[in-house]
Amino acid sequence: MRASTYAVATVALIDVPADNDGEPWTTARLRAAREAHRAEHAGLRLDPEARNLRHTTVAVAEDKASWRVEQMLIDTAGLNDWVAAMEVDLAASRQAGAPVIRVLRVGPLG
Repeated sequence: MRASTYAVATVALIDVPADNDGEPWTTARLRAAREAHRAEHAGLRLDPEARNLRHTTVAVAEDKASWRVEQMLIDTAGLNDWVAAMEVDLAASRQAGAPVIRVLRVGPLG
């Protein structure tokens, strides 16, 4: 599958198509994030170590209505300085019978 096809497929999977600032997650925006990561790193690991739970954090919101989930993006150079941050709406997830996720950001730590 070509990289542009991945971006289109990924946008189709996003439950809430905008971040908390209302900026839409488009194929162009996802592609730009991927290219920015690629410019700084040799590659992105998708192996069992990259998926290890120690690279994922989950924080329950004060109102207990959502979780904030951050997944460290593990790169082949070992810099591991990028993150994908998401919010899981718990009520909407229960209603849907599946996680309802809002992608907050994909980018460098900080």
